[in-house]
Amino acid sequence: MPEVENERRALNVTYGMRRAKKEGRWMGLAPVGYKNKITEYGKKYIAIHEPQASYMKWAFQQIAEGALSTEHVWMKACERGLKCSRTSFWHLITNPAYIGKVSIPEFKDEEAYLADGQHTPLISESLFYRVQQILELRKRKVEEDLDIDGLATLAVENLKNLSEFYINTDSDIKRAIVGSVYPEKWVFDGELHRTPEVNEAAQLIFQINKKLGHKKTGAKSLKDFTPVRCTCRDSNPKPSHP
Repeated sequence: MPEVENERRALNVTYGMRRAKKEGRWMGLAPVGYKNKITEYGKKYIAIHEPQASYMKWAFQQIAEGALSTEHVWMKACERGLKCSRTSFWHLITNPAYIGKVSIPEFKDEEAYLADGQHTPLISESLFYRVQQILELRKRKVEEDLDIDGLATLAVENLKNLSEFYINTDSDIKRAIVGSVYPEKWVFDGELHRTPEVNEAAQLIFQINKKLGHKKTGAKSLKDFTPVRCTCRDSNPKPSHP
Protein backbone atom coordinates (compact mmCIF):
# COMPACT_ATOMS: atom_id res chain seq x y z
CA MET A 1 0.00 0.00 0.00
CA PRO A 2 1.19 3.58 -0.70
CA GLU A 3 0.90 4.56 2.99
CA VAL A 4 3.11 1.68 4.10
CA GLU A 5 5.66 2.46 1.42
CA ASN A 6 5.76 6.14 2.43
CA GLU A 7 6.28 5.21 6.08
CA ARG A 8 9.09 2.85 5.13
CA ARG A 9 10.81 5.54 3.11
CA ALA A 10 10.44 8.07 5.93
CA LEU A 11 12.03 5.64 8.38
CA ASN A 12 14.87 4.96 5.97
CA VAL A 13 15.54 8.70 5.72
CA THR A 14 15.43 9.10 9.51
CA TYR A 15 17.81 6.19 10.11
CA GLY A 16 20.08 7.37 7.32
CA MET A 17 20.40 10.89 8.70
CA ARG A 18 20.92 9.61 12.22
CA ARG A 19 23.67 7.26 11.03
CA ALA A 20 25.37 10.12 9.17
CA LYS A 21 25.29 12.31 12.28
CA LYS A 22 26.82 9.53 14.36
CA GLU A 23 29.64 9.41 11.81
CA GLY A 24 30.22 13.11 12.48
CA ARG A 25 28.80 14.44 9.23
CA TRP A 26 27.00 17.77 9.43
CA MET A 27 23.48 17.52 8.01
CA GLY A 28 21.75 20.61 6.69
CA LEU A 29 22.71 24.25 6.38
CA ALA A 30 26.07 25.14 7.91
CA PRO A 31 25.99 27.45 10.96
CA VAL A 32 27.31 31.00 10.59
CA GLY A 33 31.09 30.88 10.33
CA TYR A 34 31.01 27.68 8.28
CA LYS A 35 30.11 27.00 4.67
CA ASN A 36 28.58 23.99 2.96
CA LYS A 37 30.98 22.43 0.45
CA ILE A 38 31.29 19.32 -1.72
CA THR A 39 34.44 17.37 -2.49
CA GLU A 40 35.40 16.38 -6.02
CA TYR A 41 33.96 12.95 -5.21
CA GLY A 42 30.58 14.40 -4.27
CA LYS A 43 30.95 14.16 -0.49
CA LYS A 44 29.28 17.01 1.41
CA TYR A 45 30.97 18.71 4.36
CA ILE A 46 31.26 22.07 6.13
CA ALA A 47 34.40 24.19 6.34
CA ILE A 48 35.34 27.33 8.26
CA HIS A 49 34.29 30.40 6.31
CA GLU A 50 35.87 33.81 6.84
CA PRO A 51 35.26 36.52 7.87
CA GLN A 52 32.06 35.25 9.54
CA ALA A 53 34.06 32.66 11.48
CA SER A 54 36.21 35.36 13.10
CA TYR A 55 33.14 37.40 14.04
CA MET A 56 31.58 34.38 15.77
CA LYS A 57 34.83 33.55 17.56
CA TRP A 58 35.06 37.15 18.75
CA ALA A 59 31.46 36.98 20.01
CA PHE A 60 32.18 33.84 22.05
CA GLN A 61 35.23 35.53 23.57
CA GLN A 62 33.28 38.66 24.49
CA ILE A 63 30.50 36.70 26.19
CA ALA A 64 33.07 34.65 28.10
CA GLU A 65 34.61 37.84 29.49
CA GLY A 66 31.23 38.73 30.96
CA ALA A 67 31.59 42.50 30.57
CA LEU A 68 28.86 42.93 27.95
CA SER A 69 25.34 41.58 27.77
CA THR A 70 24.63 38.96 25.13
CA GLU A 71 22.43 41.43 23.29
CA HIS A 72 25.22 44.01 23.27
CA VAL A 73 27.73 41.45 22.00
CA TRP A 74 25.39 40.56 19.13
CA MET A 75 24.95 44.23 18.20
CA LYS A 76 28.70 44.91 18.23
CA ALA A 77 29.37 41.73 16.26
CA CYS A 78 26.87 42.89 13.63
CA GLU A 79 28.66 46.22 13.47
CA ARG A 80 31.81 44.29 12.69
CA GLY A 81 30.04 42.44 9.89
CA LEU A 82 28.34 39.40 11.43
CA LYS A 83 25.31 38.40 9.39
CA CYS A 84 22.62 36.82 11.56
CA SER A 85 19.46 37.85 13.37
CA ARG A 86 19.24 38.28 17.11
CA THR A 87 17.19 35.08 17.47
CA SER A 88 19.66 33.10 15.35
CA PHE A 89 22.55 34.45 17.40
CA TRP A 90 21.07 33.03 20.60
CA HIS A 91 20.84 29.61 18.95
CA LEU A 92 24.34 29.84 17.51
CA ILE A 93 26.12 30.57 20.79
CA THR A 94 24.69 27.35 22.24
CA ASN A 95 25.51 25.23 19.18
CA PRO A 96 28.21 22.59 19.88
CA ALA A 97 29.12 22.63 16.18
CA TYR A 98 31.62 25.34 17.05
CA ILE A 99 33.65 22.87 19.12
CA GLY A 100 33.56 20.26 16.35
CA LYS A 101 30.60 18.29 17.70
CA VAL A 102 27.37 17.06 16.15
CA SER A 103 24.21 16.79 18.28
CA ILE A 104 22.56 13.36 18.21
CA PRO A 105 18.97 13.75 19.44
CA GLU A 106 17.20 11.27 21.68
CA PHE A 107 15.60 8.45 19.71
CA LYS A 108 13.70 5.45 21.07
CA ASP A 109 15.96 3.83 23.69
CA GLU A 110 18.99 5.97 22.80
CA GLU A 111 19.76 9.06 24.87
CA ALA A 112 20.87 12.33 23.30
CA TYR A 113 24.63 12.89 23.09
CA LEU A 114 27.37 14.74 21.20
CA ALA A 115 29.35 12.93 18.54
CA ASP A 116 32.76 14.00 17.26
CA GLY A 117 32.22 15.87 14.01
CA GLN A 118 34.29 15.60 10.88
CA HIS A 119 34.53 19.39 10.60
CA THR A 120 37.18 21.63 12.16
CA PRO A 121 36.31 23.25 15.53
CA LEU A 122 36.16 27.03 15.57
CA ILE A 123 36.71 27.52 19.31
CA SER A 124 37.99 25.47 22.24
CA GLU A 125 35.69 23.42 24.46
CA SER A 126 36.77 25.44 27.50
CA LEU A 127 35.63 28.68 25.84
CA PHE A 128 32.35 27.16 24.66
CA TYR A 129 31.41 25.75 28.06
CA ARG A 130 32.46 28.97 29.78
CA VAL A 131 29.94 30.77 27.59
CA GLN A 132 27.24 28.20 28.41
CA GLN A 133 27.93 28.69 32.11
CA ILE A 134 27.57 32.48 31.83
CA LEU A 135 24.36 32.16 29.81
CA GLU A 136 22.88 29.83 32.41
CA LEU A 137 23.83 32.15 35.28
CA ARG A 138 22.27 35.12 33.51
CA LYS A 139 19.11 33.14 32.82
CA ARG A 140 18.78 32.22 36.49
CA LYS A 141 19.33 35.83 37.50
CA VAL A 142 16.54 37.01 35.20
CA GLU A 143 14.18 34.31 36.48
CA GLU A 144 14.91 35.24 40.10
CA ASP A 145 14.41 38.97 39.49
CA LEU A 146 11.29 38.56 37.36
CA ASP A 147 8.01 38.93 39.27
CA ILE A 148 5.83 36.66 37.10
CA ASP A 149 2.80 36.81 39.40
CA GLY A 150 2.97 40.59 39.61
CA LEU A 151 3.28 41.01 35.86
CA ALA A 152 0.41 38.59 35.23
CA THR A 153 -1.83 40.45 37.68
CA LEU A 154 -0.96 43.79 36.08
CA ALA A 155 -1.66 42.39 32.61
CA VAL A 156 -5.08 41.10 33.63
CA GLU A 157 -5.99 44.41 35.30
CA ASN A 158 -4.95 46.32 32.19
CA LEU A 159 -7.00 44.02 29.98
CA LYS A 160 -10.04 44.42 32.23
CA ASN A 161 -9.88 48.18 31.62
CA LEU A 162 -8.82 47.90 27.98
CA SER A 163 -11.92 49.59 26.53
CA GLU A 164 -11.56 52.68 28.73
CA PHE A 165 -7.82 52.84 28.13
CA TYR A 166 -8.34 52.57 24.36
CA ILE A 167 -10.79 55.48 24.31
CA ASN A 168 -8.47 57.82 26.23
CA THR A 169 -5.17 57.03 24.53
CA ASP A 170 -3.54 58.40 21.35
CA SER A 171 -3.67 56.88 17.86
CA ASP A 172 -0.26 55.15 18.09
CA ILE A 173 -1.24 53.27 21.25
CA LYS A 174 -4.63 52.44 19.75
CA ARG A 175 -2.86 50.91 16.75
CA ALA A 176 -0.63 48.85 19.05
CA ILE A 177 -3.64 47.60 21.04
CA VAL A 178 -5.54 46.57 17.93
CA GLY A 179 -2.44 44.84 16.57
CA SER A 180 -2.02 42.80 19.76
CA VAL A 181 -5.66 41.80 20.18
CA TYR A 182 -6.16 41.12 16.46
CA PRO A 183 -2.75 39.88 15.22
CA GLU A 184 -3.98 38.84 11.77
CA LYS A 185 -4.44 41.19 8.82
CA TRP A 186 -7.38 43.59 8.82
CA VAL A 187 -9.76 42.79 5.94
CA PHE A 188 -10.83 45.83 3.89
CA ASP A 189 -12.74 45.79 0.57
CA GLY A 190 -12.90 49.56 -0.07
CA GLU A 191 -16.11 50.26 1.82
CA LEU A 192 -16.30 47.75 4.62
CA HIS A 193 -13.54 46.51 6.85
CA ARG A 194 -13.58 43.63 9.27
CA THR A 195 -11.38 42.56 12.14
CA PRO A 196 -9.91 39.04 12.03
CA GLU A 197 -10.10 36.48 14.82
CA VAL A 198 -9.16 37.57 18.33
CA ASN A 199 -5.71 36.69 19.68
CA GLU A 200 -5.93 33.27 21.40
CA ALA A 201 -4.12 34.58 24.47
CA ALA A 202 -6.65 37.40 24.82
CA GLN A 203 -9.49 34.90 24.52
CA LEU A 204 -8.05 32.81 27.33
CA ILE A 205 -7.41 35.78 29.60
CA PHE A 206 -10.93 37.06 29.09
CA GLN A 207 -12.31 33.52 29.44
CA ILE A 208 -14.01 33.80 26.04
CA ASN A 209 -14.82 30.55 24.31
CA LYS A 210 -17.78 28.64 22.97
CA LYS A 211 -18.88 27.56 26.42
CA LEU A 212 -18.62 31.01 28.03
CA GLY A 213 -20.35 34.03 26.57
CA HIS A 214 -19.56 36.43 29.39
CA LYS A 215 -16.82 37.17 31.90
CA LYS A 216 -17.18 37.20 35.67
CA THR A 217 -15.54 40.64 35.84
CA GLY A 218 -14.46 43.19 33.26
CA ALA A 219 -15.87 42.57 29.77
CA LYS A 220 -19.62 42.19 29.88
CA SER A 221 -20.07 40.02 26.84
CA LEU A 222 -18.35 38.22 24.04
CA LYS A 223 -19.42 40.87 21.50
CA ASP A 224 -16.89 43.32 22.99
CA PHE A 225 -14.07 41.28 21.48
CA THR A 226 -15.49 39.26 18.59
CA PRO A 227 -14.64 40.22 15.00
CA VAL A 228 -16.65 43.24 13.82
CA ARG A 229 -17.61 44.75 10.46
CA CYS A 230 -17.52 48.53 9.98
CA THR A 231 -18.10 51.09 7.27
CA CYS A 232 -14.91 53.12 6.80
CA ARG A 233 -16.27 56.69 6.69
CA ASP A 234 -14.06 58.42 9.26
CA SER A 235 -11.16 57.75 11.63
CA ASN A 236 -13.51 56.41 14.33
CA PRO A 237 -16.08 54.22 12.52
CA LYS A 238 -18.96 52.70 14.42
CA PRO A 239 -18.72 48.92 14.54
CA SER A 240 -21.58 46.60 13.72
CA HIS A 241 -21.35 42.99 14.89
CA PRO A 242 -22.18 40.31 12.31
